[in-house]
Amino acid sequence: MLLMNLEQRPVVFEDIGRQVLATGSRKRPEYFIQAIDGISKDDINRVARRLLKSPPCLAARGEVKTIPSLADIQNGLLDTQAREKIKTVPLNRSMMQDAQD
Repeated sequence: MLLMNLEQRPVVFEDIGRQVLATGSRKRPEYFIQAIDGISKDDINRVARRLLKSPPCLAARGEVKTIPSLADIQNGLLDTQAREKIKTVPLNRSMMQDAQD
């Protein structure tokens, strides 16, 4: 997918521009292929553990009446048995009002 996007000239030019603006230089596609290939299962687990150490945040837009509560989402992330018990719980009116403000 990474290389397929770079088959069109406008996409290549956009990629070069973004890289130069963001980092001051351009890296060839081979650099990113090697970086992706160098990611191990342990790397992914380490990052996931670090991200899951802090409590999740919840933001919603649109129809919010049936989203799970933040507590249910937190429990689902912490415990596999709790994940099975997550129910869709309607938000109370004060929460819905806060969401509309």
